[in-house]
Amino acid sequence: MKIPFTKLHGAKNDFLLTMVEDAPKSDLPEIAIAICNRYTGVGADGWMLLDRTGGPGYDASIRLFN
Repeated sequence: MKIPFTKLHGAKNDFLLTMVEDAPKSDLPEIAIAICNRYTGVGADGWMLLDRTGGPGYDASIRLFN
């Protein structure tokens, strides 16, 4: 399975950012654990899914797996 991401870092933390439309539709917590593992995955402090559709009064929303 290929999941496109951008790796962001700052303040000694790093996160993987994926657009929600590019993410799988199920098993997100398990996928987050696997890809954030620093030995067997990409390695990160967390995975953020960005939904650009937002909601009432919002431009976007983020779902964070930390």
